[in-house]
Amino acid sequence: MRDLNERVLASWIRLSLAINNGRLVSDLTFNESVILRLIKFNEQATASWLCEKTGILKSQMNLLLNRMADKKLIIKERSVNDKRKVYIKADPNCDVFEKQHEKIIAITDQITAKLGNEKCEEVIKLFDLIANAAKEERI
Repeated sequence: MRDLNERVLASWIRLSLAINNGRLVSDLTFNESVILRLIKFNEQATASWLCEKTGILKSQMNLLLNRMADKKLIIKERSVNDKRKVYIKADPNCDVFEKQHEKIIAITDQITAKLGNEKCEEVIKLFDLIANAAKEERI
């Protein structure tokens, strides 16, 4: 069992290094990329919601969001209905995420072409299974 665990860990590290490298996220940090992707697909993103989705501590998230606002990657909008809520949105004048995202999609397109649709569907199921198991262990 120990050998299997070591092989799983080695594979996980290889995948993490392949994803979190300069080739994929050269214009943004990994965390900035993740945050921008999350807020692009959620109109109601708040710092608390982002913490829940990423596992980043609130103090770290606030620092990250402040840096991202300073870099003009995001804007913070206070809710008109509830002044306590601040929504995080991508800065509409910043296209760095879109450029980087297209670069990543081009790479995943090459991977998809090599693996084929059926294997990619299997990969998605396995990634989701792994992510869910890891999340359960973290709780």
